[in-house]
Amino acid sequence: MEETRKGPIPGGGKSARPRAVRRRLRNAGAQGRTEEEILEDIETLYQKPVDEWDWEELSRGMPRGPDGKFAGRRPKWITPAVQSEAKRRMRLLSEEQLMTHADAAIKTLTQLMGDQDTDEKGNYVVPAAVKLQAAQYILNHTIGTPKARVEIESHSPLMEMMGAVLINPDGERSHHVIIEGEVVEDEEGDGGE
Repeated sequence: MEETRKGPIPGGGKSARPRAVRRRLRNAGAQGRTEEEILEDIETLYQKPVDEWDWEELSRGMPRGPDGKFAGRRPKWITPAVQSEAKRRMRLLSEEQLMTHADAAIKTLTQLMGDQDTDEKGNYVVPAAVKLQAAQYILNHTIGTPKARVEIESHSPLMEMMGAVLINPDGERSHHVIIEGEVVEDEEGDGGE
């Protein structure tokens, strides 16, 4: 039996009609669907897996038709699967472009660190701060940044108030907090309403 876009998918029990597939994709997060199910619906809807879309198709949120042209209106929403593929592709493209300059960048940092040229007053042309930054950059990206210990202490009046009303399993209050204050009537005497 052949799969059609007009009826249910044999054995799957889900409709392959474009409207039903789009509805499933819109509500995918609320339905708790897996990424695999979402990608399957996208392939059913567009007849082409998202990872095969080119950059223009990803930016439009829809693939080209068999004739190589974009048919229909742009979608009003873009599925998370299409968004994540676009981000992944952009990250890869950026990394590829940056990697072509990595060798020159390393040579520049090395030159900055080793530059001993001075001006007419005897001051170094490349300041010591720049040399330090270049050295730190190289070390941080090869060895890694040192681990820092962070201690956080907070004072929360709300937590203290909640602690005053909570009761421990042994029947004692968790801790005693006294909140000082006074009741102030508003001018109209209606309780602020």
